[in-house]
Amino acid sequence: MRYMIAYLLRGKPAWRVRQLSDELADVFNLEPISLRIPPHLTLKAPFETGSERSIEELKTVLAHFVKGRAPAPLTYDGFGQFDKRVVFVYIKPSAAAATLIADLTKELRRLPWIRFTRTDNEKHLHATIAYAEKRSQFEDIKKYLSDETVHVEGAIDNISILMQEKDHTSPWKLYAEYSFVTLSSEPEL
Repeated sequence: MRYMIAYLLRGKPAWRVRQLSDELADVFNLEPISLRIPPHLTLKAPFETGSERSIEELKTVLAHFVKGRAPAPLTYDGFGQFDKRVVFVYIKPSAAAATLIADLTKELRRLPWIRFTRTDNEKHLHATIAYAEKRSQFEDIKKYLSDETVHVEGAIDNISILMQEKDHTSPWKLYAEYSFVTLSSEPEL
């Protein structure tokens, strides 16, 4: 199985990313990204393991990691692209979000069976909204988006494990989700 660690977008950010993605899919006759994967920010690029024990260990690490942590603010602002195929919404992390992601990466690096790649080290937060199937579509998509804007506030409030069958073509499915639950500092009466 393939796994990925992500923040699953919720609320207005999820709605805006999905709305943009669906609009681009309709206008340019593309497969909607939401058919492959829910709106998300990748926190750890896909990795493989066949060991249920390893995944149980990962689940324990993530459950412990989120305890007592507050959601960390993000700003969704503007568009970007790479490889002349992928179009995305830029994500600007707050200092708290950058620290949270760095801390999560440190925790994950303690698991010797998780392999890290160059893209894990060069983390550029983004929410993908389109994959241009042809490079000619890419320029048309960029031009179309020149009249669009996006500026939405949100927060990382969960860390999720997504799973994909080994064939790499099946949709990503939610395997486990861990929400940030802030502890009240007020004493109980």
